[in-house]
Amino acid sequence: MGAGSSETPPVPMRPNDRIIARFAIRGVLLWLGVRLLASAVFKLAGVNPLHVGLWSTSMLIVACVAVGMVDLRRRHERILIANLGVSEGACVAFFAVPAIVAEWVLSALATAYP
Repeated sequence: MGAGSSETPPVPMRPNDRIIARFAIRGVLLWLGVRLLASAVFKLAGVNPLHVGLWSTSMLIVACVAVGMVDLRRRHERILIANLGVSEGACVAFFAVPAIVAEWVLSALATAYP
């Protein structure tokens, strides 16, 4: 794009609904696995797994995103979904959003039922 060019910059494409649904379900399943593993570790350490702090919760979310991204690369799906117009940030969101929502719900339930 030159100085006098009238071209508009490219707009990122929104992922297909089927892709969003598939990876959101995978994100929930990955969160469940990471959370169960972390809960077992917390229980062995003598800590209530439902009443964890903000740092532990954020580390669980980071772990979910890391496991999800490794899973994408392991299955060789990153190149495929990149060709479908899904950005790296959208891939991170596929795994982060379900984990954030699930941790928020779990925190609300743990607070409501001590």
